[in-house]
Amino acid sequence: MTGTATDGAGNSATDSASVNIDKTDPTVGASVSGTMNAAGWYNDDVTVSFTATDDRSGVASKSGDTVLGEGRNQSATGSATDALDGSAGVTVNGINAVPRLPC
Repeated sequence: MTGTATDGAGNSATDSASVNIDKTDPTVGASVSGTMNAAGWYNDDVTVSFTATDDRSGVASKSGDTVLGEGRNQSATGSATDALDGSAGVTVNGINAVPRLPC
C-alpha cells in the first residue's frame, strides 16, 4: 500500500507500508496416551498432550501435558494463544482410568 501526504505549502511525500492481518485463531489438538483395556478403561495413568499451530502469526504459548490418575469420566482441557492474542482451546472428555495395583 502506498500513501502520499501534501502539506499546505505544497510539499509532498510518498511512502509505502505492508500490513499483515491475522484474523485466525490458533488450531489446538489433543492426543491421549496410555493402554486401554477391552472395557474402555486405561490401565494406568493417562497423559493428554496438546498441540498447537498457527500459520499466520505463530503460536506464542500452549498448554503442557495433563496427567490423569484414577477416576471415572475425567476430562482435560488445553489452550493456545497466538502472537496477536488470538486463542483457542480443546477439551477431551470421558477418560476412565483404573487404580494402580500394588506390586
